[in-house]
Amino acid sequence: MDIYYYVDHRKTLLELEFENRIVQFFSTDDLNSAKLRGRQNTFFYLNEANTIPFEAFNQLIMRCERFAILDYNPAGIENWCKTYIEDDRQHWPDQDVKLDVSTYKDNPYIPTEMVKEIEGLAKTDIDLYNVYSQGQWVQSRNLVFEKINICQDVPEGKVFFGLDFGWNDPSVCCKVTKVDDRIYIEQIFFKTKMLLKDIAEELHAIGVHKVYADNEPRTIKELRNRGIRIKPAKKGKDSIRQGLGFIRTHQIFIHEEALETIKEFREYKYKLDDQNDPTDIPLDLNNHSVDAVRYALSTALRGAVTIR
Repeated sequence: MDIYYYVDHRKTLLELEFENRIVQFFSTDDLNSAKLRGRQNTFFYLNEANTIPFEAFNQLIMRCERFAILDYNPAGIENWCKTYIEDDRQHWPDQDVKLDVSTYKDNPYIPTEMVKEIEGLAKTDIDLYNVYSQGQWVQSRNLVFEKINICQDVPEGKVFFGLDFGWNDPSVCCKVTKVDDRIYIEQIFFKTKMLLKDIAEELHAIGVHKVYADNEPRTIKELRNRGIRIKPAKKGKDSIRQGLGFIRTHQIFIHEEALETIKEFREYKYKLDDQNDPTDIPLDLNNHSVDAVRYALSTALRGAVTIR
């Protein structure tokens, strides 16, 4: 917009100032942070509000002088954006909620390839298609993981690391701690356009002793040359279904700061057949963190595994 010259951009503080008006950017990851508790705003904006804990919204709205703007996709009818904002607060006597439903069709700048992906969902996942094309709340019938628990602490247990490679798609590393019939998942990184040297530096920085990854021989060899002890995950016929079945034999806990991983586990789905009934074939969407966890646990897949 050719106005950057007139704005005081304080990069280290993540702030913009123009004529005594300040815009601050901050994460809602840490619910105990002073950025949330006690802060005051004239107004605030939450991006992808359905991925943010209700407590974070509550801390902000109770000290907001004027109004808040929330954007979100209507996925998961149990989400607080629906139950509290749309179903409850929108009908309060003072009517302080205004709802604006839009879809990709309202965005003239959306890339053509993204339009094709969304419209293609009509053949693979009619529920997800209705979310993105109609702006409808849906009860997903084909979720791979029906219950995900969010945790603040991770107990001691057997630790595994898994790595899923990407470029335009994110490269993802997850730490998985197995304690009896429970698995605790932490997100080490979730980033696009990571070079192999970047991945190696991240792994060295946290002192990963061994990591299991997708079976890409050239990539694995290069990471080994950079001092990473990396092994290809055990794969074979039906390995995805077996891996998902093994994960589902556990209670799943994901650390509250692993926002992208929480989102992917909540949205990972099976394909629907011609009658819109779930199949046993997962969609190739929202699966980067899930794949990393599968790889991490691949060595634990020994002997007979009950698929459910």
